Order: sequence, then structure tokens, then C-alpha cells
Amino acid sequence: MITELLKFEFTYQRKLWALPAAVILFFLTGFQIGGQAFAPDLVDYNAPYKISYYTSLFTLGAVFAIMFFVINGLLRDSTYRMQEIIFSTGVKKHHFFISRFSGVFLFSLLAVSPLLLGMISGTLIVDLDPERLAPISPTLYFWNWLVFVFPNVFICSAFIFTVGLLSKNRMSIYASAVLIYVLYFVCSFYFNSPVLADSTPTHTENMMLAALADPFGISAFMEQSKYLTPLQKNSVWVSLTGNLLLNRLLWITISFSFLGFAYRLFSFRALNQKKQKAPDETKTNEEITNNIVYQPIAPSGFGLGAFWQSFLAQTKIGISQLLKSLPFQAMLVFITFIICSEFYSTLVEGGSYSESLYPITSILAGLNNAAIFIFGLLLIVFYSGEWVWKERSEDFHLILDATPASNASFFWSKASVLLSIPFLFITLEIGIAIAFQFILDYAHIDISTYLSLYYYQGIPLVFYILLTLFIQTLSPGKYLGMAISGIVIAVFGTNLSGYLGIEHPLLRIGYMPSVTFSDMSGVSNNASAFHLLSSNWIIAGLILSILALHGWQRGIAGNFQEHIKQLFRGWTSRKLVPLSIFTLLFLCTSGMIFYKTNVEAEYLSSDSVLDRRAEYERKYKHYEEEHWLYPISISTDVALFPFERTYSVDAVYTLSNKSDTVVNRALFIEKKPITHISLERAILINQDSTHGIFEFEFNSPVLPRDSVKLTFSANGAHTGLRSGRDLVDNGSFVHLRDFSPYLGYTDNKEITDKAERKKRGLPDREEEQPSAADFEIMESGFGRINFETTLSVPASQTGISVGEMKGQWTENGRNYYQYKTQSPVAPAITYQSADYTLEQEYFNGISLEHYYHPGHAFNNAATMNSMKQTLDYAQKEFGEYPRNHLRITELPSYWGFGGFATAGTISMVEYNFYLVDERDLKAFSLVAKRTIHEVAHQWWGHILSTQSLSGGGIFVEGFAKYTEAVVMEKYYGMHSLYQLSQSANHTYFNGRSYASTLEQPFYLEQGEHYMLYGKSYIVMIALKELIGEESLNGVLKTLVDRHKNEIDATVTSVEFLDELYIVTPEEYHYLVDDWFKKIITYDLSIAEVSYSKQPSGVYEVTIHIDAKKYESVDGIESEISMSEPIPIGLFSTHPSGASLDDVIFLSPKTIVDGKQKLTFQADKLPKYVSIDPYGTRPDLVRSDNHLGVD
Repeated sequence: MITELLKFEFTYQRKLWALPAAVILFFLTGFQIGGQAFAPDLVDYNAPYKISYYTSLFTLGAVFAIMFFVINGLLRDSTYRMQEIIFSTGVKKHHFFISRFSGVFLFSLLAVSPLLLGMISGTLIVDLDPERLAPISPTLYFWNWLVFVFPNVFICSAFIFTVGLLSKNRMSIYASAVLIYVLYFVCSFYFNSPVLADSTPTHTENMMLAALADPFGISAFMEQSKYLTPLQKNSVWVSLTGNLLLNRLLWITISFSFLGFAYRLFSFRALNQKKQKAPDETKTNEEITNNIVYQPIAPSGFGLGAFWQSFLAQTKIGISQLLKSLPFQAMLVFITFIICSEFYSTLVEGGSYSESLYPITSILAGLNNAAIFIFGLLLIVFYSGEWVWKERSEDFHLILDATPASNASFFWSKASVLLSIPFLFITLEIGIAIAFQFILDYAHIDISTYLSLYYYQGIPLVFYILLTLFIQTLSPGKYLGMAISGIVIAVFGTNLSGYLGIEHPLLRIGYMPSVTFSDMSGVSNNASAFHLLSSNWIIAGLILSILALHGWQRGIAGNFQEHIKQLFRGWTSRKLVPLSIFTLLFLCTSGMIFYKTNVEAEYLSSDSVLDRRAEYERKYKHYEEEHWLYPISISTDVALFPFERTYSVDAVYTLSNKSDTVVNRALFIEKKPITHISLERAILINQDSTHGIFEFEFNSPVLPRDSVKLTFSANGAHTGLRSGRDLVDNGSFVHLRDFSPYLGYTDNKEITDKAERKKRGLPDREEEQPSAADFEIMESGFGRINFETTLSVPASQTGISVGEMKGQWTENGRNYYQYKTQSPVAPAITYQSADYTLEQEYFNGISLEHYYHPGHAFNNAATMNSMKQTLDYAQKEFGEYPRNHLRITELPSYWGFGGFATAGTISMVEYNFYLVDERDLKAFSLVAKRTIHEVAHQWWGHILSTQSLSGGGIFVEGFAKYTEAVVMEKYYGMHSLYQLSQSANHTYFNGRSYASTLEQPFYLEQGEHYMLYGKSYIVMIALKELIGEESLNGVLKTLVDRHKNEIDATVTSVEFLDELYIVTPEEYHYLVDDWFKKIITYDLSIAEVSYSKQPSGVYEVTIHIDAKKYESVDGIESEISMSEPIPIGLFSTHPSGASLDDVIFLSPKTIVDGKQKLTFQADKLPKYVSIDPYGTRPDLVRSDNHLGVD
């Protein structure tokens, strides 16, 4: 019987369009994935990691297929009034249950499985770079099918089938599908979800719970693979171990429980009909009939009053039904969780150092743009189909269409119901944001910013409402309309359009840039582009609305062809006039967009950009052999016009030939448009406006150590729709490098992708591998320069640049400032302008100047104290500070860095520094940390500078991270070291997981973020523990004294190592080599701890340690032997919060590889024992370094 029922199910589903459509869609999706040439540089296109990543991610789409098959499989009996017939046959309950569930599960599995076949086909058919492809392994794809596709389809089928079987209600089935996504997105907040990237809190104690709770297993997979190196991603298969295995077992068990629950409660014979109230049997039909008096009702007119009456009545009913709808209620609960989580994880200990932020309105207003947009779109696509087809689905349309209500009342009432979705979402967001402000005791509410969210977040959704209503009006079916709406939005309105070559803003239907807010400067610059694009697409939406009104179906629907023909018939002047007006307005706004994009600025597609780069390389590659002329002096006259979004530059560079050969020609490449350029003793022989290149030939060769003057003028105006962040109303920030031309041929403008180079006939680039040979030849290049500038800004603002202020005056309604350096400085020059409040103190003859936005004085005291503490420590340990001033200035939140240090001037960002909430005095002080770090750069990067060469970053970021640690420990306690080490360890392992180049030994680092901000801290702290703070500081001071007066830096990491060998005991030289010349990681853990109280009253504590040491060679990691001193600690509290008083014992002990037992005598019983508590070794899992004492 079951076999026959399954055959019938297969025959029935095979005749529907859903199964072949889903098969084709999933296959094409897989084909697109397999054929795309997209993966991190060191990861194969079809690496095991990529296959698992995409397979797990795209099983999310299975929910839609399953939902359709459940509706068809379970509700068709009631739809076609077949329940009584089926229940009266010989079909048993278990026959019905097994056949229907098996049908849903098997057809869903059949629909989703082609995803993997498509991935294989795409990889085989599309012409991809063979060097980036691994051999095709069918077993690997089948394994991912077993791990993700099969269980995910089963889990989702079981849950949705259970809800559908017990409820027999379409909306309940929809709600169950939404609930599955809710559960996934909740879990995604604990990991970097592929859908909600970077929405996760950095630190959470619930990661295991999230990995287990995700029904799709994506979070568990992300946890398992988050620290894989690029080469490991090419070889390591997803493993059914750890939390992923537990996740699969848990959810399969839950799924069987759901099915068992459904089978037990499902009543096979009951019709599950609602009981109706019986009529009053005391009255006869005749009596009832006689009481009814016929009252003829005259039809109302068709005027405006009738329209509003009908519109309001339908809107009221629609909104009431929407609010009672289970999917909408589920989504409201979900979006509330999302908003609250985003606010909480950002404001309360949610930063990279567990810092909190003040709940400023501008911070809260920009946090949920993506969530409101994504989930608003999902509901709009769904409910546009439900609402347009509602009457037809319930067979009520013939009655309703017979009424005198106009098409406009039908259409706009449905549009109004849909418009209530973004309105309710945004209102909810604002309400929660204000609640957070009160809860966190900062009730400074900016109502205007909150109200602007209805515009910036709501308008994009308004357009998509009108678009989806238009599509549903023309669509021959509800689900087809949903599918078309989803595809149109995904292809034209999301980042997918870029991958498909749809790049011009006029082609990206509905695209509007996301707008962010700054408390210092207001709305971001792309608001102007938003205004224009939103006007254009809202007008387009109104045009579509008129077309939808004209094509609105009433009565018995004809076929699709007749419906389309209806669009071209019966147009009246009442419809043609507004259609013509809106079309004219659309053409005007489209013309403005075209002008901004193609005329005011030059528009280039991605392919055109690559073609131009290829042409640049072919024409000017020969200049690579020519020596550059480098600046030794720079004088600029810069005028900033923030409100007009432009600036002008007049510059004079003194260029020197630092090479040992003569220079006959010079090439300059503009970054900003150069309006005038001249070069002393040279003539301009070619100006290439396409590439912004100026070629000069000298009248007489420039001899070694000879110099010439370069004079140029440049314009930094914002053009087109793309507005930068350098010029804003309050807080402009311009770099010298923004407008300073390249002084010769640069490979930065070459194509780096091998496939794109091959496509354009370019040879492979020669990539030099870092080695010790890098230090054998030191060529002079960019060195220190003498700098002076005249900076003019609006009269309401203060202008700040590098150097000592030599003069200040007001002229023609503008403020002028003259700055000049006291000695040569590194060519990191900035120009700033804002309405600042100045706080100034003098410390040991140095003017400490703090320029901040009024109202942002929360952390001023900590800032000034940290400046003094760092100056005091660094001058004592590393040498005198060479300037008479030290400034800190505030920048708007549009900049994402923590701080930027030029000579004597430091720039900090409002959200990352000024709005950090440090009212909890026990919390880690991010303000102190960042101040110390940036002040330390006055020594590391400015007093001691370095060339751009292998290992150069050690002297800039490595030494600054070290100074940050020792000053923080001195003034803020040991617990600061714990937070710093946690962040550094995570930065190192997480960063190398996404590295684009093979990791090098530390002394050959190439400026990678994870090396400079992760490994550098670990290595420097390990050195401090090994040789002592005094010896290490002595080495650093030796380097400073030796190189501080150099114009062209000559310090190298080899020289640093030579100095380290001198002060390091010889038996530990191998550790210096391990940390600098090898790639070493550790796995340290406390396996067990026990204790006993001795007769003398002391406690004997025994610690069982498990230790491993690994070396990576060419990306292959292998275990090696170890025997080295590593700190062991006994604490009366957890090391993360320990002070000196909480330390019972903390000292290095020799640790060997394998298992080891150590015994300690302590006067009091420790609460925690720890190995390497403060992060002197790179250890992938540090949570097992500590163990509580029971």
C-alpha cells in the first residue's frame, strides 16, 4: 500500500511545475557557484572548505521548496474536498502518514540535491584558472551531501510537515518556515554568519549553544573551520566531530521526536472542522423568514468619497489581518530579537576589547539598516503575493469584484497594508533604541535623526512594495510572482548584480546607497546620492503602480496573454496624464543620474577598469626600470571647502635623486585631477589624460644627490554619485597621499588576478618571496621630509596639520593656519578641519592639545592622563620626545580605524574612542589603550622609522603594541594584559585564516594585519618575559639612538635580532629563532588539578599539564619537541580580573611536550591555576589554559 501511495505522490508532484522548477533553480545556482572564479588568493575555487561553505549556506533555500511540497502534500485533500473519500478507503493512518511525509522529504531532497551536481558541472565547464582548481572528487561532494543536504532537508521537512499536519493551515506552515529562519539567524549572531556577516559579538560565552541550536549546522561548521589556514582549507574536509556531530545528532533526534509527536496527535478520521453554533430550534424556518424585511439598497457613487470609504475599510481590514498573521507575528518577534541583540552587542561590552559605547542616537540609528531591509524585503515579497491573490485564493473575488469599488481602492489598500510593514519595523526600532537610551542612563534623544529613518530605511522598501505589487498583478500565479519578485530584487537590487556585470546605477533597479550617521557630522555624504536615486525609483514605482491599476484583474481571469494585452488597451486621459507626467519626471531624474555618473565623472565598468589597467601596463611598464625622484621637502597651500565638498592644492616638492645613477626622465601619475604641473629643468613630452600621466624629459640628467623642484596644483572636488568621506560638514580629513601623485611607475595599478591577466594577454606577474636576501641591498626611497603648509578652512572651523603652528589669521571670511615642522618628519601628512573645542595642558614643556567635538568630553581626563603616562614612560625608557606639542583630534565615525598618528598629531574616531563608555571603572580602558598606542607611535614610526621592507612593521606596530602593554600593566593592572592578549591571539589566528599570502616568519612579515596587531604583541610580550623589561627596553633604546637622525631609514629586523642575541642568554637563542625565524604555534592546557593541605598549613597543589608545539613549513603544520620556560600561575580569582594581590604564584617553569605534572606549595588555596595566563604564546584554544580548583 505504501509503495502504491508513493507512486501516486511521485506522479502527482511530477505533473506540477514546482519540482522541475526547483530542480532547475538549484542546479543553476550550483552551476553559478561552481563556475565563479571567486575565492581568497590561496584557496582553490573548489577547495573542500568552499564546497562545504556553499553547500551548507544554500541549503537555507530548501525551506521554500519544502514549504511548497508540504502545502501541496497535506492541504490538497481539503482544497479539493477529498478528505472524506480518503478517510473512507482502506488507507491506514500509518500508510497515509509515511507516504505523505516520504513524498515531502524525497521530493524536497530531489529538488535540492542538484545544487551539488550544478557545482560540479560549473567547475568542469567554465574556463577557470587550472592552477586554482583541485582535482574533482565526487566523494567530497557526496560527503557534503551527507553532512548538510540530507540532514537539513530531513530536519526542515519534519518540522514543517508536523506543523502542517496538525494545523491544516497554510499560514501556520508559512510561520513554521519563518521560525526555522529565526532560529538560524539567532545563532548567526554568535558567529560570522555568511548572511549576517560581522553581526556577531566578538566575545560570547554561548558559542557552543549557538553551534548546537542552529538547525542547518552552519554555525557549527563556521566554528569548526574559523581558524583553518588557507592551505588547510584546500585539504581539510568538514568533519563530523565536536559540536557539528552533536548538532547533527541533536537535530535528527528532535526531528524524529516531531514526527512521533505528529503521528500521535494526528487524528486520521477526524475532519478537524470548526463547530458551528446550532440554530435555535425553537423557531421554525417560516418564522425566521417572516421576520426578514427586504430593504433595497441604492449603490453608492464612484466619486472620491466612495474611494476613500472603500480604501479605508479595506486598509483597516488588511492591517488587522496582517497583525493577526502568524508569519508576521513570528517575524516581529524575530526582528525585535535582532534589533535588541544588535543594540546590546554594540553598546554593552560588544567591541573587540569588550568595550561599551554610550547609546548616542547616531550610533543606534545606523545599526539595523541591513536587518530592516533584508527582513522587510522577505515579508514584502511574501505578503505581496498573499494580499494580491487573497480574494482569489478564498474564491471570494467574484463577489468582491462585483461591487462598485474602484481598482484604485483595491490596489492602494493592499499597498497601504504592505507599507505598514516597514513603518512598524522602523517604529519598533526607534522605540527599542529609545528604551536602550533610558536603560543605559543616557536619555539624550535626537528626534530628527530617528524620524529620518522613516525616509532612509523606508523609501527603498516602498519602491519594492510597488514593484512586487506590479509583478503580482501581471503574474499568472502567486508563487510564480513571489519567485519573479525575489529573482528581480536579488539580481538587480543586491550585490549579486555586480557579479553579473550589472553595475550602472540606472540598471540596478531599486538600488539606493545605505546611509550612516555621525554625532559629529550628521548624515554621511552618500545621502545626496540617496536623494537622487530614491526620487528616481519612487517615480518608477508610481509608473508601475499606474500600469498595475490599469491591468488589475476583476471577475473571471483570462489567460496570461489576454492579461498582457489588457495593458495596451483602454487607456483614458485620466490615466495617461499622470502616466505621462511621471514618465517625464523619471526621464529627468534618470538623465540627472546619467549626467552625474557618465558626464560629471568618468564611468567605467569593472571590465573597462581592467582593460585600462592592462593598457597602462603595456604602455608604461618600461618606466619600472627608471629610478624615482623622492621628496626631501614638501610645501603645500591647501584650501578646504567642506560644505562645497571640494579642496584645492598648490604644492612645491623638492625631489632628490637618491640613486647612484643619473635620471633622464620622470613619470608622474595623478591621483586627484592635476590642473597645472611643471618640473624644474625638464619639458613635458607627453600628457596622457586617459591614465592621468605626465611624462617629463630632463634637459640635462639629474645626477646622484642632485635635486629639482616639482610644482603642481590639484583639485579634490567630489564628482558624480560617489562621495568620499574626506570632506564632510564637520570633521574633514585629507591625506597628503590622497592628492600627491605617484612619482614614477607603480605596480599598484597593474592587474593582479592571473585569469584576468591571461584574458588580456599579459604575462604572469613576478612575485618575489620574502627571504633574508631582502636585507642585503638597502635602497633609499621615501624618507623624512621638511614640511610646511598654509591651510585655510571655513571661519567656523579650526584647521590642523602636521608641525608647529607658526601663524594664524582670518581673511575673506576664512581661517588661515601656517604649520612648519621643527625637523624632518615621516611623509605621513594630514589636513583637518572641524568645529572643535580645545583642551590644553603643558606637561614637561610639551603642549598637550586635545581638539574634540563639543559634547564629546566623556573621556577627556583619561585621554590627558594616558598622554602624560606614555610620554613619561617612553621618554624615560626610549629617549626624548623631539617636539614641543602633541595633539589629539577627533574625526567623524565614517572612518573605521582606531587611531592614526602623524608626527605630533594623532587622529581618533568618535565611535572608536570618544563615545566609548568607561563609566564602569573596573572595565578595560580602551581609551587609555588607544591613547598609549598612538602616542607610542611618536617613537615607533616617527623617531625610529623604517622603510617598506620585510619585517619593517615590527618597528612600527610591534614596538607600539609592546609599549601599549607595559604602560597599561603599569597604570591599569595585570587584568589589562589578559584582555590585550585575548584580542591579539584571536587577531592572529583569525587573520591568518583569511590571509591572501602564505604566512612568513615574523622577521620577514609583509605588513599583514594579523602579524602586526596579533603576532607582534605575542612575540614582544614573550621577549619581555624571557629577558626582562629592562633588557628589552635597552635594545629598543639602542635602536632609537642609532637611527633617530636618519633621513632614510636603515634599521632592519636582522639588526634587531642581533641586538636581542646580545642580551639573551645563549641557551634561549633558539627561542628567539623560533619566534622570529620560524612559524611556531602551541597547544597548552591544564588537564587536571588537585591539592592537599599539609600538616604545616600550606597547600600542595598538583597540576597536570598537556603541552604541544607545532612548526609550520610551507603551510604544512607538524608537531615538534619542546622544552622551554612558560609562565605558570596560581590565582585567587580568574586571571582575567586578577590584580597583584590575587597572584599567589606567577613564574616561568620549564614545560616539555606531552603530559607533565608540576607541584607547588602555596600558603593559601588558589581558586584558579593557569598556564601562560597572559598570552606569551600563540595558542589556538586558550580557554583550556585555565582551570578552577574545586
